[in-house]
Amino acid sequence: MDIGGRRGSATVTISGTIPDVSGVPVRVTLYRGKPVHIDGQDLKIDTDDAPASSHTDFRNAGMFCLIGGALLVGANVLIGSIGRRRATPR
Repeated sequence: MDIGGRRGSATVTISGTIPDVSGVPVRVTLYRGKPVHIDGQDLKIDTDDAPASSHTDFRNAGMFCLIGGALLVGANVLIGSIGRRRATPR
């Protein structure tokens, strides 16, 4: 959970009738009522609802714009210089 801009976790007890199950205990982190991270013995899962997932998407889009913009500017300069060379009389 988010408390004052800091991430915290709490122990959760599931009550009610639970069928006979066996397995390894896991820690589930909830954010706004949805599970966002599951951590177990050999298990680490970040769900699609995790805030960090959308942060990564925006970072990738930003890198695409920076690199794509630089490539487009370079191509424009190269094409412009070739066009000026052809236009000048010899």
